[in-house]
Amino acid sequence: MRLVSVVVPIHDVEAELPRCVDSILAQTYADLQVILVDDGSPDGSGGLCDAYAAADPRVEVIHQDNAGLSGARNAGLDRVRGFYVTFVDGDDWLDHSFVETLVGLAEQQDTQIAVCRFARITSDPAGGTHSGPPEVRCLTGDQALTEHFGDLHTLWTITPAKLYRTSLWEGMQFPDGRIHEDEFTTFRVLHRASRVTVTSAVLYNYLQRPGSLTGGPATVISRRHSADAAAAQLDYVRGCRPDLVGPAAGRLVRKQLALHRALVAAADPNAEGVLHELRATADLLKRHPSHAAVAVAAQAYARFPAPVATAMKAYAAAQPRARARAIRSRKTRQRRLRVLVSSGWLGGAGGAERALHSVLAALADDDVDVVVRRRLDGPLAVVPDRVRVHDYADWRWWAAGYDIGAKGWLIQRVLNPVRSRLLGRRYDVLLRSLSGPALESAARSRVSLIVPSGERLTPDVAGRYSFVAMQAPDNIHLAAGARTVLLPPPLLPLPTARRPRQALPSAYLLTVFNPYGAVKGLDDLLTVVDAAPLPIVWCHSQRTLDFDLPGSLVGHANLLHVDDPEPGELRHLYENCAAYVSFSRSEGFGWSIADALRYAPAVVARNIGVLTYEESRECPVKIVDGFDEVDWAWIGAQARPDSPRELSWLSPGAFRRRLADLTGAAP
Repeated sequence: MRLVSVVVPIHDVEAELPRCVDSILAQTYADLQVILVDDGSPDGSGGLCDAYAAADPRVEVIHQDNAGLSGARNAGLDRVRGFYVTFVDGDDWLDHSFVETLVGLAEQQDTQIAVCRFARITSDPAGGTHSGPPEVRCLTGDQALTEHFGDLHTLWTITPAKLYRTSLWEGMQFPDGRIHEDEFTTFRVLHRASRVTVTSAVLYNYLQRPGSLTGGPATVISRRHSADAAAAQLDYVRGCRPDLVGPAAGRLVRKQLALHRALVAAADPNAEGVLHELRATADLLKRHPSHAAVAVAAQAYARFPAPVATAMKAYAAAQPRARARAIRSRKTRQRRLRVLVSSGWLGGAGGAERALHSVLAALADDDVDVVVRRRLDGPLAVVPDRVRVHDYADWRWWAAGYDIGAKGWLIQRVLNPVRSRLLGRRYDVLLRSLSGPALESAARSRVSLIVPSGERLTPDVAGRYSFVAMQAPDNIHLAAGARTVLLPPPLLPLPTARRPRQALPSAYLLTVFNPYGAVKGLDDLLTVVDAAPLPIVWCHSQRTLDFDLPGSLVGHANLLHVDDPEPGELRHLYENCAAYVSFSRSEGFGWSIADALRYAPAVVARNIGVLTYEESRECPVKIVDGFDEVDWAWIGAQARPDSPRELSWLSPGAFRRRLADLTGAAP
């Protein structure tokens, strides 16, 4: 494990400090260097720091005269020994998985900065902060700098809620004596990084106390420093990113306007000097057409500050009502999504077929086309009336993904562009499972997604799509470094339970899998079957018996084979087992595990697929590294649920909302 250094600047936070430090020491990632910088605290914070250092060898303490937040962070940086470094303010606190999650993202994606979302806390909440299924994005340092000057400014500006390679901070210091030290510094570190990973998971809690720098009202000096930081950002991008001069100058204008109003309110004679600064910034902004309106407003304010300020106040007062009207309008005009789905099969009974069936059911009220390589029999072959199913052999889609040789060149460069025009429709979403045909060059769509389905994508394939749609967080290694989004398939309820034809033991363990090699856990089943305290009911297809199974499993006294159970029979087996046991080593999603989360008393499995969602731990789940030793007593203590668990995060409605959010068509 790589050492992670945690720098904690501390000043007058005696009441909040234990929660902060306890959250760091309780991290699931243990290889830490915790540097507590007592910045001349007048309260008992320094004594608390010494107590933590005496109790835990990972903790180091620096006592110094008050030098401000910049001075405290700089002192901590001088002592950093870790490969990674992160910063936590003394009154904030971390989710227990903060370090492990960000280190995992940094290592998996080979990125130099890993970033998470943070929650603004204005009071002391009773519990922790949780997020929905996270999305993961990979960016270059240039892209991160671009977002820094966009709507995600605050996410990129604050120094905490990020894990940095320590080497990025070489020669870098926070500015002494400045209040908005993050705004002077973080953007430079971001731009040094070659790759940055961002997760939407909320792992950092950012307390804004009424008496703190961030929680209290802005002062004149605070606004002065903020404007100076914006000016420093403008100077920086003028030298290396001329395309960002417009957004940077626009931000500086807003800071200068706020500073001037504060100076006027305080009757400060420096107000006139700020108007001169504002005129110079507006002159620069005029050269950027996309910001011309801001430039004109700034020039008008510089010439007639009082009446323009009055007009700006009136405009600001009207904005909440305007936003409320816009929200109501969006809610009343929700439209159907136009979706093109590419799949290997329609029908059948496997995970891929079930995924397609559940997606189509979730989009039953939308405008959906499906292109399939083969049609199979079975209940999953039935689709909603609004769904149109096409064969890949149809002229509109024939060989759309073929790209080999002269024939491939003609299809990709001539036939597909012609077909995309003749179709005359543009889809909101193209959703392709890896087994489905490649249609992206033959159809136009606002967003294109590919689902790896448990197989690693090549960079060439992943790069053709807007996002790699991961079915579970641990699928990140399948994405080949492409942009990713979490999109768990919708979990439809199984039909009414019906007892299987075979006689069942009064108590049993349940497992459901076809043994396509060791990855599905056949070796582990061999290990467990003799030691299990209860008989094991193994559901699989009839073809399983045609595989080269060990003879000991074919007729084992502690193993009952149930071939090709119908969905209602499966539900009965889940609801009446003592626990569901998954022996699988890897899953793209894990449909049988997801069903067990809904219906079974308990689940025993490795941390794979659907179980890597934090929400899954609200169910009785025992995560194991292997099956040499299993806590059978824990299994026996779990009670059957009175009714199926809700699992709202896997609902059809949640799936559709995620698709709508991706296309900007969310209600």
